[in-house]
Amino acid sequence: MAREFRCPACGETECLHGRSTAAGTVLTCESCGHEWPRDDTPRCRTCGGTRVTTASRVVLAGGRATLESIVGRQLVPVCADCDRDVVRTYIDRGNPYRPAT
Repeated sequence: MAREFRCPACGETECLHGRSTAAGTVLTCESCGHEWPRDDTPRCRTCGGTRVTTASRVVLAGGRATLESIVGRQLVPVCADCDRDVVRTYIDRGNPYRPAT
């Protein structure tokens, strides 16, 4: 899941650098020099919530005629609030999340 980082002091999103420390990653803004710890909490792209989990989504390949075959699985983030139907239909039942058609 791609995340956008923004300097809390000046709002810069481009000129940011991170360095590893014993406590985690610290980000530094080149524009204003502000430093802050990176928040590694997974967040939903839609609502910004933190009730995000990982679901297994099937990767399909077309076969002969109208048949499709499962050729792999991909882990995708799903939000318990925004993706409620996906979570209920696929994760709670133990079935993989189907790709968008």
